[in-house]
Amino acid sequence: MPATPSRYLCTCSTCRTHVRTDLHGNHVHGCYVSSSTRSEHRRRDIEEAMKAQQSESEAEAEEDPPDPSSSPPPPTTNFDLSYTFDPILKALHMIMAWLSLCAGASRATCNIILRAFDFIINLVLVILLDSLRLHGVHITPITIHIPRDIRTVFKNSEYLDIEIIRTICCPTCFTPYEIPQVVPDRCTWKASPRSKPCNEPLWKDRQSPAKGPKKVPRSWFNMQSFKAWLKWFLSRPEIEEYLRKSFQKSQAAPTSPNIMRDFDDSPIWKSFRDYFQTPYHLMFGVYIDWFNPYTNKIAGKVVSCGAIVLYCMNLPLEVRFAPENVFIAGMTPIPKVPNAVTLSHIMHFIVKMIAMFGPDGPDIPTYSYPNGTHVETRIVPTFGDLPAIRKLTGFLEHSANYFCWFCLCTLAEKDRLDFGEWLYRDDDTVREQAQAWKAEPTVTKKAAMATATGVRWTPLHDLPYWKPVQHVVLGFMHNWLEGVLKNQLRGYWGFDRTTQEQRALEKKIQTKEEDEDVDMDQEEEDDDDDGNLTESSVAPTEVEFESQSSTGLTEIFDQQTTLVEGSDDEDTPTPRNMTFAMMPDDDDDDDDDDDYLDLPPGAFSFSEDQKTLVRQCIAEMTLPTWVDRLPVNFGEKTHGKLKAHEYLTLFTVVLPLVIPELWSEGDQYEVALLDNFTHLIASTNIVASFSTSNLAADTFTNRYVQYRKTSKILFPYIPSKPNHHYAMHTGPLLKNWGPLTLLSEFPGERLNGTLQKVKTSQREADMDLTMLRHVCQQGRLKVQVLSQKSPENSLSALADTLYPSKSSGPIELSDHEASKFLQDKNAVILLIDVYYSKLLTYLQSLPGQDQWCSYRLAAQATDYTWVLPKYVKQVHHIEVDEKNFSHSHSHIGNSAIQFCDPQNDQLRYCGFINKIWQLPLHNVVKTFLLVHPYQQLSPADTQRSPYTSRPELCTELVYTAPSELFAIIEPSHVITHLTTWVRPPGTYGIQQEVQAVCWALNRG
Repeated sequence: MPATPSRYLCTCSTCRTHVRTDLHGNHVHGCYVSSSTRSEHRRRDIEEAMKAQQSESEAEAEEDPPDPSSSPPPPTTNFDLSYTFDPILKALHMIMAWLSLCAGASRATCNIILRAFDFIINLVLVILLDSLRLHGVHITPITIHIPRDIRTVFKNSEYLDIEIIRTICCPTCFTPYEIPQVVPDRCTWKASPRSKPCNEPLWKDRQSPAKGPKKVPRSWFNMQSFKAWLKWFLSRPEIEEYLRKSFQKSQAAPTSPNIMRDFDDSPIWKSFRDYFQTPYHLMFGVYIDWFNPYTNKIAGKVVSCGAIVLYCMNLPLEVRFAPENVFIAGMTPIPKVPNAVTLSHIMHFIVKMIAMFGPDGPDIPTYSYPNGTHVETRIVPTFGDLPAIRKLTGFLEHSANYFCWFCLCTLAEKDRLDFGEWLYRDDDTVREQAQAWKAEPTVTKKAAMATATGVRWTPLHDLPYWKPVQHVVLGFMHNWLEGVLKNQLRGYWGFDRTTQEQRALEKKIQTKEEDEDVDMDQEEEDDDDDGNLTESSVAPTEVEFESQSSTGLTEIFDQQTTLVEGSDDEDTPTPRNMTFAMMPDDDDDDDDDDDYLDLPPGAFSFSEDQKTLVRQCIAEMTLPTWVDRLPVNFGEKTHGKLKAHEYLTLFTVVLPLVIPELWSEGDQYEVALLDNFTHLIASTNIVASFSTSNLAADTFTNRYVQYRKTSKILFPYIPSKPNHHYAMHTGPLLKNWGPLTLLSEFPGERLNGTLQKVKTSQREADMDLTMLRHVCQQGRLKVQVLSQKSPENSLSALADTLYPSKSSGPIELSDHEASKFLQDKNAVILLIDVYYSKLLTYLQSLPGQDQWCSYRLAAQATDYTWVLPKYVKQVHHIEVDEKNFSHSHSHIGNSAIQFCDPQNDQLRYCGFINKIWQLPLHNVVKTFLLVHPYQQLSPADTQRSPYTSRPELCTELVYTAPSELFAIIEPSHVITHLTTWVRPPGTYGIQQEVQAVCWALNRG
């Protein structure tokens, strides 16, 4: 019988006695059997051979007794080594689980690798035992049971056991039916006591090959057990250490720091100080969003699945959103997106799980308390994309009359900017409205009440500590990046505006102009100030932006240099008033008003020459390697959609390089456009920062109000969006929550991407279960593997291979390693005198380092002085905070940096790295950067630069001619990378070649 994919030729001692004929007519010894049978036959032959060899050795010993006069034979020792193979099997399980979960290997591939491991390990074992027997060492026969299927690996690895609760639910309304109860044939849920039942079938027929037709549920709701996850989570020693430090900080004396750098600096966190009684009083933030499990590339498969995620807010920022520390509570059933009512059916179970761990909740075993201790949990911040957050918290959609969950402005009032006069929602009233909505007996009355209040009930309203207004976070990604910035690009500026959108806009403009002609007389009588901005409308108090200064001396350079001042809130002057701020005039003749802003006809759009210059900037500008370059055909239909982080890159570090060149020297209208853009960038840099303050929040509000006022004047035909109104609440949110970037949707979006990449059977009935289990197992595996990282653990090297450690901290060397460090002839160079002197001076200026002396004085050195070597190792690049920094000859984008004075971190400079040196000092590898500041403009050219009066753009002009100044710094003095763009002579009226440098990549 010829070989088939499931039959293999076995040539064991028994099978090879049989003769077969292959397809070519040749005689073949052996039998075709299954792979498992062939492996069993091989194992049997090995065991029989071992027994035969042992019997032969014993017989020879009996036949030939030892000669007393001869040398004694080697001793014979019996060993049992079966226990020594446990680490091998443990490592094998980790490798196979990693291949399946992280490398994307299929089940079939993993099974082949398992069989290969089985063959290799047993072959090595046979060779090893034979070798030992030749030396008189007899080993007890060993059988290593290696799994034949990857599913067995998961079954035998307890740490990969995820407790998932499956509940039958209605595929339409998502009403769950717990398994112990009798599940009806059709859904019995009613929207109100007087409504008709849903009546959706809950079961379907499935044909089973073995048992024939059977009824199976149409839809499942899959939920991870919070209690089981909490036990695993708190059993980890590193988690306990994080929680202990967080608890200590929460119990410290209350302070009001000027700068908030994380959630635990915020007033919201501090308001729960009485709740944090132990390290095990936990606060969770809930996030929800939907995604297409088929991704967006498969046509015809428009389905949705949602992940409901909880983040432990007690953890520090660096580990808070790590997948292994995130609790995925459940997945909304495929394929429909739930509405606010049906989502409540699912959230009821999740809220119930969290609420179980209240003051009277069960004890949970932890790492420090294996017998259990009291644990409490609360849900406080709720965040996600805008539609999801409204459904989760019970507020109405953006098209509703009361569309805002922070205030009572109606949809018709979304353009209001007098926020001091608004009526704001309060938590108690919203909770009462939600309970009243729930109590209404009919759907009609529920809808009428929701319309009147903008509020519906959700299970979160049943949590007594949860505040339905104060504890809702505005999503920075969807509101600002994909809302305000996207609208500026496509709505106000017309980039990517489709032909259909352009025609609709032109029609609207024509209609509006006709109406204005008819009502001109009445408009002249009712002339208001909407088109005029007074100087008093400009914010008098604002956070200071880094600006250019021509004063100040520092010892970091050999000569007097021009500095880029730091962003200290007390030192930088308030930015100037807007150039197009117009004073009211009693003269109604606009033609005689010097401040009158004459708008061009039609909607604004960039000219083709202007678009070309923007694309040129994108193509030519220098960027560090960790920032993605935008498409060079930006603005064309073929470049596709921008992602959220690309909008941030575009507006903060690309457009500030080119927009001033388009408008700064234009007419009054173009200068007004530039000022409007400046307000937007000032607001963006504040809301996108990883640190904030009350002053920064007030500055944001003032700048954003100015942006909206000027937008209404400059783009009269483009209506504002609800997102514009929501952003008006960003200032108070910054004051309450701290940096909104740390509560953004980005971690959730990354998790959605991970879920999308999970290989599934593509069957909607169990896709969500597969994704949930797979991603949870990924986190468990990572924790298990990383727990092996210790010097005494034999699997430490494997852990480093599967999850490489990120280098952190200084590299320490032994005396021998330090002596050989500078012996690499290909990398080691001799420092020239001027560089050596500068490095020596720098080291001597450090606190407690004045004992350093020159190698020329080595003969005079004492035990209390240290000799600085004259040789250093020159490297091309280094990594700092997972970002590459290179010298200018290696990568110009990675070499352009903003850095601070080592003696005064408030003094900041823009320049580039010329050289990178490393050398061992006191057996620690130290890295030094030779940096050159950019050559500053002359006073006359400084006045010509549009950036001088616009520090909000975080950009300046410098000459491209290299500066002769240089300094020695360390990586800790580097603040951020720069983006740069070289401009030809004549730009801005400057006769030399210049370059614009932007430091907006520094986000606090």
